Amino acid sequence: AVGFVRACAATTPVALMIDDLQWADRSSIELLQHLVRHTRGEPVLVAATAREPALHSSASLRRALVDLRREGLIHRVRLERFARDEMATLLSEVLATGELAPALIDAIQAATGGNPFFAIEVLQTLRERGDLVLVDRQWISSRGDCIAVPDTVRESILERFARLSSTSAQAIDAAATL
Repeated sequence: AVGFVRACAATTPVALMIDDLQWADRSSIELLQHLVRHTRGEPVLVAATAREPALHSSASLRRALVDLRREGLIHRVRLERFARDEMATLLSEVLATGELAPALIDAIQAATGGNPFFAIEVLQTLRERGDLVLVDRQWISSRGDCIAVPDTVRESILERFARLSSTSAQAIDAAATL
């Protein structure tokens, strides 16, 4: 694996993205450690994400991170949840026209806990459902105060997925399998 990555990096910079590192088994963590150690000085970027609470349950991952940090091979970036004003700015930018009503910002902030990815998914779900309408440059609920915000990212994505045509759903299914 190291030889392959180094050979690729000899012709062009390489970026590897690893999502949900907290689910990696010990062998995969050891491979990652080996790769990071043996590509030092090469044009290789390894970026990995992990959920904070789950990091504490994997002893092998904790040890690997401590070792790599001690060797100066990793830089940790913590992503904090958005405050209400940051959430309002994000949602306005996603909408591109008009601003979201304060009550909707509050509902999305409360439902998502300030998670920007989840907030965008919820906003897209509400928009695709037809639960949002633009009135005098402000997005308001078309259902008054009884707007149903999805409880999880998964629920939001599955709801949006269910509205796709069968051809589109099959294509996404195939892509996910690949």
